[in-house]
Amino acid sequence: MNQVLIFQLGEENYGVDILKIREIVELVPLTPAPNAPNWVEGVLNHHGRVATVLNLSSFFDLPSEGRKGSKKIAVIDDPSMDVGILLEEPLEVISEWETKAEISREPEFVKNRYVAGVLISKGRIVNLFDIDKLLNDLDSYFE
Repeated sequence: MNQVLIFQLGEENYGVDILKIREIVELVPLTPAPNAPNWVEGVLNHHGRVATVLNLSSFFDLPSEGRKGSKKIAVIDDPSMDVGILLEEPLEVISEWETKAEISREPEFVKNRYVAGVLISKGRIVNLFDIDKLLNDLDSYFE
């Protein structure tokens, strides 16, 4: 992992390996997905393919009120499904950090199932988001 895209969920910083992201696009009006869970924002026509856009704040049941940054969609680079993640700016890409630690995953918190480790960058804690675990779980959820 050479670079990490940092974004916020609630009051916490999260990061994802930049190589897992195909593209970051502007938020456009999304098509609602009937009968979808509340954490599915809708679907997006992305280069002729339908991508499901997820709101991780809703997925993790984190507060998002008071956030006024513009929104972007990170389209995940995965051959098995087209998924986008709703992100609020400001976003930052880092390539250096002071510390990286693996963590144990405590099953009682859904959020912890998807945090693979922690980085310390410029004095702030960044939870490393395990996008592969999320996509694997989503694949079984939408079967």
